[in-house]
Amino acid sequence: MERGVSLFFRGSFILLLFALMISSVSALNIKDLDDNYYYGDQIYFISCTDYLDNLNATISCLDPSKLQRERWSDGCYIFGFDTKDLDCYKVDIALKDPSYTLRRTIEVKDYLVTLVNHLQSTQISSDTDPLELAEMAHGYSLLEKYDRITEILEILKNQRDNDDKCWPSGTCNLQKTVDILYQLSEAGVNSSNRVYKDAILWVQAQQNLADADLIVNYYSNDNTSCIFYVNSASSKTFDIDEEEGNYTFNHTYVSGTNLSFYCDEDYSIDIINAFNEIIYFDDDNNDTNLSFEYTLGCWPQNVGFDCSTLVTSKVLLLDGLDTTSRTKGEDWLTAQLTDTKIKAKKLGTTQNLLRNIYAYNVTGNADVKTWIFYSQNNDGSWGEGNDQLHTTLVAIKAFTKENSEWVNDAVDWVLSYRSSENLNDTEDNSILYDLFKNEKPVIRADPLIPKATSEIIDFQLSTTLPVTGLNHNTSSALSVEATLSDNITENTDVKLMAIDLKDGIWNGFLHLESNLLNKSIPFVFWRAPAISFNYQPTYYVYDREGSIAISYTRSESLDNCTFSFNSIFEDRNAKLDGSAIDFSYVLDVAEDVNITKPVSIQYTCYSPVNQVEGTINFVFRYFSTFPIHVSPTELSIDSKPGNVKILNKLNETITIETSWLKDSDLYSVSPDYEIPIGMELVLPICQELPYENGPVPDSNVLTITALDYDVDVPINIVLNPTTHDLDKCQPSLRNPDMMKWVIIGLIAIFIMILLALILMKIWSMRFLLFKRKKSAETKESGADDGKDSKGKTGKHVKDKSESDPHPKGKHGHKDMDEGEEKLGDDQKHHKKQKPTVIRSTALAEILVALDRKMGESDNQIKDELKHEGYKKKEMKEAAKKLDELEHKMEEAEKKKEEEVKEANGANPEIKDANKKEDKK
Repeated sequence: MERGVSLFFRGSFILLLFALMISSVSALNIKDLDDNYYYGDQIYFISCTDYLDNLNATISCLDPSKLQRERWSDGCYIFGFDTKDLDCYKVDIALKDPSYTLRRTIEVKDYLVTLVNHLQSTQISSDTDPLELAEMAHGYSLLEKYDRITEILEILKNQRDNDDKCWPSGTCNLQKTVDILYQLSEAGVNSSNRVYKDAILWVQAQQNLADADLIVNYYSNDNTSCIFYVNSASSKTFDIDEEEGNYTFNHTYVSGTNLSFYCDEDYSIDIINAFNEIIYFDDDNNDTNLSFEYTLGCWPQNVGFDCSTLVTSKVLLLDGLDTTSRTKGEDWLTAQLTDTKIKAKKLGTTQNLLRNIYAYNVTGNADVKTWIFYSQNNDGSWGEGNDQLHTTLVAIKAFTKENSEWVNDAVDWVLSYRSSENLNDTEDNSILYDLFKNEKPVIRADPLIPKATSEIIDFQLSTTLPVTGLNHNTSSALSVEATLSDNITENTDVKLMAIDLKDGIWNGFLHLESNLLNKSIPFVFWRAPAISFNYQPTYYVYDREGSIAISYTRSESLDNCTFSFNSIFEDRNAKLDGSAIDFSYVLDVAEDVNITKPVSIQYTCYSPVNQVEGTINFVFRYFSTFPIHVSPTELSIDSKPGNVKILNKLNETITIETSWLKDSDLYSVSPDYEIPIGMELVLPICQELPYENGPVPDSNVLTITALDYDVDVPINIVLNPTTHDLDKCQPSLRNPDMMKWVIIGLIAIFIMILLALILMKIWSMRFLLFKRKKSAETKESGADDGKDSKGKTGKHVKDKSESDPHPKGKHGHKDMDEGEEKLGDDQKHHKKQKPTVIRSTALAEILVALDRKMGESDNQIKDELKHEGYKKKEMKEAAKKLDELEHKMEEAEKKKEEEVKEANGANPEIKDANKKEDKK
């Protein structure tokens, strides 16, 4: 029984352990991983486990730093790596957590990985041939392994000749040095590198500018005599026998000379250099006179005097030659290929294929191209023997941009050839990879796993073929918009925008399709909880009172926020829970005395996963008055523009902004303007466009804003068929105080002129009073002097009248009548003088009274004169003129009195009668 119980528990334990093992195995998994990939692919897979924090992944043949991973979802990571970073092509993937290890093997396949395999099997060492090293540099550049290129350049630097900077050391060979430089240039190395720069200078110095040995061949079907000329001078005479049909001789060519050939019968000719290269020919067999000039500037196969088309062509394909050397070399090469007598079949035998292909790369000569195509083998290849693959690859590379039957046949031959052959040549592997790496389109993303902490992910797609189909899928809670076209080409920018992105991790795939591929690129959005504030850095307070209003938005995961204030809010701490999203505070200048101090608000917000805190700062600016004064408050505009005047009332320059209540292009107004201190802006409102149906009334409201202070000006406008003169509708600044002082000045000038007129009137009256006073005094003194005589005269007349009982009309005495008649005339004259005397006396009394009154106000008048600014000199001159006038008047009065006295003295009777009248 006990044994059965023991077996039961033992069995139960084993089953439990097995169940735990099964659960452990099932907890760790790997998804989205295929078995086969191509070189250049970016590989992604997802792994999920219950022990996510302890999940480790290793990839064989891959630097651990090249493996990327991102949090994909709860319990899962997404991993990614680039096959270009691999050092092998059977890749072991191991995923391990505390409970289990999961392994997978994938294979990276590509018919082009031969290059990679070849480079991996070739050692880089100081003993490696320098040309092989240069070819390896070309291969590594295609694989983007630039660290290996740096290593190769360091070895090449130590392998070169110490004095001449060429290869190999001690026995420099021009053609080998040029081949090394050509492979380095294919790898992207140029004159900015020391090794390359030194070598190209040595190569440039080997340019052939000396004499050369040539072989001249003549051909003719007839017996003929020929003469060979050098610069028009006969150099050689010979005969061609019809039976033999040819004649050959050697000639040493001197630079700059012209060679001419003349025969009696038609002939053809070719000229061959020391490398057995045909540099000139004519096969028409119908010419009797030919001319040739051998242009120097070439490079020989090795140091010497004989030119090589192949070496010269490769040199001219290098970077770093000076302009003179390149020009001379191109002239020489062109002279070998562009003569009008060149025919495709006679350009040379197949031994000249590589030479002519490289020459075509330099010149693009159409005849050379024709000859290369003509020389193609029937199976699509070029050349023969061991050089057949290399020559064919070089030819395909020369015409890689052409879509022709010749090139297509060559490509088919190379692909069929490689299916049964193993390539061991580094240069051929590099050319092959470079030519066919784009046969299978590969889409690559940069970065490898696009990720963003905001709403937009930006990365690049690199592909060799257009992508015709696009779509994307995301986790259910995330909506994404892809801003890219349906036709992606190489290096296309792609933007993914998340809509209503919430806190947390969100993921998805961008799918790209074409007729040759189907690629999915993962992306990750990550958004942390956050809070943002909407507030003004500066709040303006006018005329004692202002207010603040600050709002904020926060992530939903932030449960609550706490705010604390400094400065003027020290005793107004506020705690706002998650439901409150804004607050405001009304500010009173009298109460909040610290208004000029900066204000800061500290905030702390909490979420289940983290805490967000920070500070916002703002300041108040207080003004005792509003910043602007606008006039008029309403404006009507008809045929002429209307002006809005805006006065700056602050002690600082302000900027105003204008806006219309409703948009309109019919009115012209400046959108913003600066107004200096104390200045007034005159802002014209003008009709900018003609209104064809006008005049028609329209209305709008112009809002003028300065330092957050708004003024609305309703404007009624009658739209007219013609516009205002917009050249005159320009805002202008003016100083309103200047206008005020101009008006005050004009008023002051008017008052001064009026006071001057009044003073002149006063002085005129004073002068008249003074004159009357003097006249009256003179009359009084005259009356006193003549009183007795007048009295006596009057008495005498009276007595005579009383004693004479017979006046004129009664008695009729002749003498009496005459006397009476005479007396009557004198009395008439006396009667004429009497009113004047009476008026003078009355006026004298009035003048005396006025003078007394004026005397009492003399001091007041003097004060007024002084107040008006009259100077002492002017007063003296006026007094002097007054004395002169008074003196003249006195003389006139005396003269007049003397005349009266003389008249009275001449007639005693009239004198007595006057006295009698005076007495009465």
